[in-house]
Amino acid sequence: MRHNDRYYKSYGIQGNAAWSINWGAVGHTFEIGGRYHEDFEDREQRNELFTQNLSGLLTSRFGGVPGDAGNRRELAEATAFYFQDTITIGRWTFVPGVWLEHVDLERKDRANDVRADIDISMITGGIGVAYNVSDDVTLFSGAHRGFSPPSPGGAINDGLEEETSWAYEGGIRYSGYSRAVLAEVVGFFTKFEDLIVVDNFGGTGTGATQNFGEVDSYGIEFSGTVDVATLQSAGFSAPAFLTLTWTNAEQQNDATSTDPESIFSFGLQGKNVPYIPEIVLSVGTGLHFARFGGEIIANYTDETFTSANNVATPINGVDAPDARFGKT
Repeated sequence: MRHNDRYYKSYGIQGNAAWSINWGAVGHTFEIGGRYHEDFEDREQRNELFTQNLSGLLTSRFGGVPGDAGNRRELAEATAFYFQDTITIGRWTFVPGVWLEHVDLERKDRANDVRADIDISMITGGIGVAYNVSDDVTLFSGAHRGFSPPSPGGAINDGLEEETSWAYEGGIRYSGYSRAVLAEVVGFFTKFEDLIVVDNFGGTGTGATQNFGEVDSYGIEFSGTVDVATLQSAGFSAPAFLTLTWTNAEQQNDATSTDPESIFSFGLQGKNVPYIPEIVLSVGTGLHFARFGGEIIANYTDETFTSANNVATPINGVDAPDARFGKT
């Protein structure tokens, strides 16, 4: 029996400063900040052996040798800086920003006395734009670049690239009658490159990660709230609210993995990404008074495929029965 003896630590420090200034009709709010973060995983796993007699009783136990089933330490140190400027010009608001991050990854295999390290530098950022059509109506849009670095083992041993993405959104927001009526419609599109996924898990899987490739995710979301009690100046609030999201997340390339343990194996271009529902609906209502309140909420999540090859039955990519495959 595997004894997964390991521990984790995460710590760091961050700070930021902001100041505002007006240049004529143009207002600026500058924000600058930085962060140092370090985390590590230390494992000294061992295999324990138990002896069981014919009656089912355990008659002996061997605790194993610490580290004989995994003896290593993985460390990540990240230093990041960002700058953002909120610019207001009349009814317009622009929020450009940039984020710079440098990550040092280290993996030390104590069992074989092997140490390796690699560093990754990333620049990301984006811009948001809003236009106040009136006191109640706002148009907004944005474009932002994201990233997610691989684990030390993934980067050093498997040569994984960092996951990157571009996210775009645009919509309209309404807030009227002293916020008793709220509504928002937003469309979104996100393009992932070098998406990092778990290649296999469960069973005899190792939990290793891989770069799956490209994924496009797009959709539209509507949310609305009406508070009849506030509209009637009743002295309490009784909001009724609804959120509806439609999403299409599509693989843009064939999967490279043929590991039957992986739910991302045997995926094909044009297939849906597993576990991302097409329809998500949430509705509810509530009562809120000065000192107490409550809500009733109902949620609906559409069925999803549980594997990248989008099979409807619990059969994996090598035609073997596997309960993880199929639909939710």
